[in-house]
Amino acid sequence: MAHLTRPTAYDFEDSNIALLGSDLEKRVREQGGEAEPAWAHAGTQPGLQIWRIEAFHVVEWPKERYGTFYDGDSYIVLHVRVSLCPAPAG
Repeated sequence: MAHLTRPTAYDFEDSNIALLGSDLEKRVREQGGEAEPAWAHAGTQPGLQIWRIEAFHVVEWPKERYGTFYDGDSYIVLHVRVSLCPAPAG
């Protein structure tokens, strides 16, 4: 006969994930992203830009390797296009 068990209670207060999802953690991530050197020219021209995450760093993926992706690796793909509609005034 199966017995019901209570879920284990975990105390995350002193762990490395204590602030996960907090306003502080979100601000730290946002500021870190703004300081990322790889974003210096991101989205400035129409077209495709790809970066690969290597050892927790954003590295520009060479254009000759566009279309070649590896299982288990992380990539950021940005597609910028020219809008045919005028931007709203104001």
